[in-house]
Amino acid sequence: MEKGKILLAVTAFHPQRWHQLLAAEREVVLEPAGANDPSIAYAVVWKHKPNLLSGLPNLRAIFSVGAGVDHIFADPGLPNVPIVRVVADNLTQYMTEYVVWRVLDHHRHGMLYRAQQPKKI
Repeated sequence: MEKGKILLAVTAFHPQRWHQLLAAEREVVLEPAGANDPSIAYAVVWKHKPNLLSGLPNLRAIFSVGAGVDHIFADPGLPNVPIVRVVADNLTQYMTEYVVWRVLDHHRHGMLYRAQQPKKI
């Protein structure tokens, strides 16, 4: 029985490590082979393109490789398949560091300074 391919659709970071891990088990593709690619069984995503998953007739599940799934629910063409949030040992640490950075950046007016920097203000 054909296992089906994994669609690895991520933005904002390079997916090489995920590709390497997933490819040990199944064939991994970065784009569907057309709008209605029947060969894709699973999608591993992070902020994927809207409607990318809507035409995949044999999609069985969507896996989010980030801390949440809001980006998946924002897809207007979200198919009716199970959504799984991938949990990693270091995810809590990374999220804690991100929250601390955002709070410090806010209190230190980071957005303002970054906007002023190219203008040499």
